[in-house]
Amino acid sequence: MSALTALHSALRRNLSLLERALIAAGFTYLLHGLFTTYPVYPLYWDTVLLLVVFVLLLVSPVAGYFVLVAAAAYPLLNISVYLAVLVLAVSLIGQHWFIPNLGLILLTLLTPTLSGGYLAWLAPLLGG
Repeated sequence: MSALTALHSALRRNLSLLERALIAAGFTYLLHGLFTTYPVYPLYWDTVLLLVVFVLLLVSPVAGYFVLVAAAAYPLLNISVYLAVLVLAVSLIGQHWFIPNLGLILLTLLTPTLSGGYLAWLAPLLGG
């Protein structure tokens, strides 16, 4: 059995864990971007919140989703009350569709980052 076959079989056995880890890392990256752009939490609280969100998204995606929304609400509240209420309303109303499809939500939210700033690549990413 070659090393490539062993790696392939290990990935196939743990595919759901790998998917959860990638989703948790992606949402943690987005939340880190929000925290560095709008630093509203005291020193090291942002690191603790990022770690809590990452672990909760790995263990329980439902709890991780709600902690993610709650952690993002405070910086958004300091930007605009209306923006925070809009984000909270959309995330709470759409929770029954968003939680089972966290990978799709992450891909949609990361689209500007994945396009690399070139708008020509944005249309195929959103369309495909």
